[in-house]
Amino acid sequence: MAGVSSCMKYSMFIFNFLFWIIGCFILGASIWIRVSKDIQEEFKTESSMFSPVNLLIAVGSVIMVLGFLGCCGAMKESQCMLLLYKCCGLLNGKTDWGENLLSNHGCECDQTDIGTSDCVKNQYVKTCATVITEIFKKNMVIVMGIAFGLAFIEIVGMVFSMSLYCQIQKK
Repeated sequence: MAGVSSCMKYSMFIFNFLFWIIGCFILGASIWIRVSKDIQEEFKTESSMFSPVNLLIAVGSVIMVLGFLGCCGAMKESQCMLLLYKCCGLLNGKTDWGENLLSNHGCECDQTDIGTSDCVKNQYVKTCATVITEIFKKNMVIVMGIAFGLAFIEIVGMVFSMSLYCQIQKK
Protein backbone atom coordinates (compact mmCIF):
# COMPACT_ATOMS: atom_id res chain seq x y z
CA MET A 1 0.00 0.00 0.00
CA ALA A 2 3.08 2.25 -0.10
CA GLY A 3 2.50 5.23 -2.37
CA VAL A 4 -1.26 4.77 -2.53
CA SER A 5 -3.40 7.02 -0.36
CA SER A 6 -5.48 4.95 2.06
CA CYS A 7 -8.10 7.69 2.06
CA MET A 8 -8.42 7.54 -1.73
CA LYS A 9 -8.48 3.75 -1.72
CA TYR A 10 -11.22 3.48 0.89
CA SER A 11 -13.21 6.38 -0.57
CA MET A 12 -13.21 4.58 -3.90
CA PHE A 13 -14.28 1.36 -2.18
CA ILE A 14 -17.16 3.06 -0.31
CA PHE A 15 -18.31 4.87 -3.46
CA ASN A 16 -18.34 1.65 -5.46
CA PHE A 17 -19.99 -0.29 -2.65
CA LEU A 18 -22.86 2.24 -2.67
CA PHE A 19 -22.94 1.99 -6.46
CA TRP A 20 -23.15 -1.81 -6.16
CA ILE A 21 -26.01 -1.56 -3.63
CA ILE A 22 -27.93 0.77 -5.96
CA GLY A 23 -27.37 -1.68 -8.84
CA CYS A 24 -28.60 -4.57 -6.67
CA PHE A 25 -31.70 -2.58 -5.71
CA ILE A 26 -32.50 -1.67 -9.34
CA LEU A 27 -31.92 -5.26 -10.47
CA GLY A 28 -33.95 -6.77 -7.64
CA ALA A 29 -36.88 -4.37 -8.01
CA SER A 30 -37.02 -4.78 -11.78
CA ILE A 31 -36.88 -8.58 -11.56
CA TRP A 32 -39.65 -8.48 -8.95
CA ILE A 33 -41.78 -6.32 -11.26
CA ARG A 34 -41.04 -8.67 -14.17
CA VAL A 35 -42.12 -11.85 -12.36
CA SER A 36 -44.91 -10.47 -10.16
CA LYS A 37 -48.24 -12.16 -10.91
CA ASP A 38 -50.20 -9.05 -9.90
CA ILE A 39 -48.34 -6.86 -12.37
CA GLN A 40 -48.64 -9.46 -15.13
CA GLU A 41 -52.40 -9.56 -14.59
CA GLU A 42 -52.56 -5.75 -14.61
CA PHE A 43 -50.85 -5.53 -18.00
CA LYS A 44 -52.42 -8.78 -19.28
CA THR A 45 -48.90 -10.14 -19.92
CA GLU A 46 -48.32 -7.92 -22.96
CA SER A 47 -44.66 -8.26 -23.83
CA SER A 48 -44.40 -4.62 -24.94
CA MET A 49 -45.18 -3.49 -21.40
CA PHE A 50 -42.12 -5.28 -20.07
CA SER A 51 -39.57 -3.63 -22.38
CA PRO A 52 -38.76 -0.86 -19.85
CA VAL A 53 -38.49 -3.48 -17.11
CA ASN A 54 -36.10 -5.54 -19.23
CA LEU A 55 -34.04 -2.38 -19.79
CA LEU A 56 -33.94 -1.78 -16.03
CA ILE A 57 -32.76 -5.36 -15.50
CA ALA A 58 -29.89 -4.71 -17.93
CA VAL A 59 -29.03 -1.33 -16.38
CA GLY A 60 -29.14 -2.76 -12.86
CA SER A 61 -26.88 -5.61 -13.92
CA VAL A 62 -24.33 -3.26 -15.50
CA ILE A 63 -24.32 -0.96 -12.46
CA MET A 64 -23.98 -3.93 -10.12
CA VAL A 65 -21.06 -5.42 -12.08
CA LEU A 66 -19.27 -2.07 -12.39
CA GLY A 67 -19.72 -1.40 -8.68
CA PHE A 68 -18.37 -4.84 -7.78
CA LEU A 69 -15.37 -4.54 -10.09
CA GLY A 70 -14.73 -1.03 -8.77
CA CYS A 71 -14.69 -2.36 -5.19
CA CYS A 72 -12.31 -5.14 -6.18
CA GLY A 73 -10.16 -2.75 -8.19
CA ALA A 74 -9.84 -0.35 -5.28
CA MET A 75 -9.03 -3.00 -2.68
CA LYS A 76 -6.70 -5.05 -4.90
CA GLU A 77 -5.24 -1.89 -6.51
CA SER A 78 -5.93 -3.37 -9.95
CA GLN A 79 -5.28 -0.88 -12.75
CA CYS A 80 -7.32 -2.92 -15.22
CA MET A 81 -10.45 -2.83 -13.08
CA LEU A 82 -10.03 0.87 -12.32
CA LEU A 83 -9.90 1.69 -16.04
CA LEU A 84 -13.44 0.31 -16.46
CA TYR A 85 -14.87 3.74 -15.59
CA LYS A 86 -12.87 5.32 -18.37
CA CYS A 87 -13.98 2.88 -21.05
CA CYS A 88 -17.70 2.64 -20.35
CA GLY A 89 -19.14 5.37 -22.54
CA LEU A 90 -16.46 7.99 -22.03
CA LEU A 91 -14.16 7.33 -24.97
CA ASN A 92 -16.50 6.74 -27.88
CA GLY A 93 -19.85 7.71 -26.42
CA LYS A 94 -22.76 5.41 -27.17
CA THR A 95 -20.70 3.33 -29.62
CA ASP A 96 -18.95 1.79 -26.60
CA TRP A 97 -22.28 0.07 -25.89
CA GLY A 98 -23.11 -0.98 -29.48
CA GLU A 99 -25.82 0.12 -31.86
CA ASN A 100 -28.98 1.65 -30.42
CA LEU A 101 -31.83 1.18 -32.84
CA LEU A 102 -35.08 3.07 -32.36
CA SER A 103 -38.26 1.17 -33.13
CA ASN A 104 -41.06 3.33 -34.51
CA HIS A 105 -43.80 0.86 -33.62
CA GLY A 106 -43.10 -0.03 -29.99
CA CYS A 107 -46.09 1.77 -28.44
CA GLU A 108 -48.58 1.41 -31.27
CA CYS A 109 -51.27 -1.19 -31.55
CA ASP A 110 -50.81 -3.72 -34.36
CA GLN A 111 -53.16 -2.63 -37.14
CA THR A 112 -54.12 -6.22 -37.94
CA ASP A 113 -55.54 -6.63 -34.42
CA ILE A 114 -57.83 -3.56 -34.46
CA GLY A 115 -60.93 -5.76 -34.32
CA THR A 116 -60.00 -7.40 -31.04
CA SER A 117 -61.28 -5.72 -27.91
CA ASP A 118 -57.91 -5.91 -26.16
CA CYS A 119 -56.20 -3.96 -28.94
CA VAL A 120 -58.87 -1.27 -29.13
CA LYS A 121 -58.88 -0.90 -25.36
CA ASN A 122 -55.08 -0.61 -25.15
CA GLN A 123 -54.39 1.12 -28.46
CA TYR A 124 -51.63 3.73 -28.51
CA VAL A 125 -51.62 6.20 -31.37
CA LYS A 126 -48.19 7.71 -30.66
CA THR A 127 -44.82 6.03 -30.95
CA CYS A 128 -42.68 5.42 -27.87
CA ALA A 129 -40.19 8.07 -28.95
CA THR A 130 -42.95 10.69 -29.16
CA VAL A 131 -44.46 9.75 -25.80
CA ILE A 132 -41.10 9.71 -24.03
CA THR A 133 -40.13 13.04 -25.60
CA GLU A 134 -43.39 14.61 -24.42
CA ILE A 135 -42.88 13.28 -20.89
CA PHE A 136 -39.33 14.63 -20.83
CA LYS A 137 -40.50 18.04 -22.07
CA LYS A 138 -43.20 18.24 -19.40
CA ASN A 139 -40.76 17.25 -16.65
CA MET A 140 -37.60 18.89 -17.99
CA VAL A 141 -36.47 20.33 -14.64
CA ILE A 142 -36.75 16.94 -12.93
CA VAL A 143 -35.09 15.13 -15.84
CA MET A 144 -32.23 17.65 -15.91
CA GLY A 145 -31.80 17.38 -12.14
CA ILE A 146 -31.60 13.60 -12.31
CA ALA A 147 -29.28 13.70 -15.32
CA PHE A 148 -26.90 16.19 -13.69
CA GLY A 149 -27.02 14.26 -10.42
CA LEU A 150 -26.13 10.99 -12.14
CA ALA A 151 -23.47 12.71 -14.25
CA PHE A 152 -21.93 14.21 -11.10
CA ILE A 153 -21.85 10.79 -9.41
CA GLU A 154 -20.23 9.23 -12.48
CA ILE A 155 -17.64 12.02 -12.72
CA VAL A 156 -16.78 11.61 -9.03
CA GLY A 157 -16.34 7.88 -9.65
CA MET A 158 -14.09 8.55 -12.64
CA VAL A 159 -12.00 11.04 -10.65
CA PHE A 160 -11.62 8.54 -7.79
CA SER A 161 -10.68 5.71 -10.14
CA MET A 162 -8.18 7.76 -12.14
CA SER A 163 -6.59 9.21 -8.98
CA LEU A 164 -6.19 5.77 -7.50
CA TYR A 165 -4.95 4.44 -10.84
CA CYS A 166 -2.25 7.14 -11.00
CA GLN A 167 -1.19 6.48 -7.40
CA ILE A 168 -0.90 2.75 -8.10
CA GLN A 169 1.09 3.45 -11.26
CA LYS A 170 3.58 5.65 -9.33
CA LYS A 171 4.37 3.04 -6.68
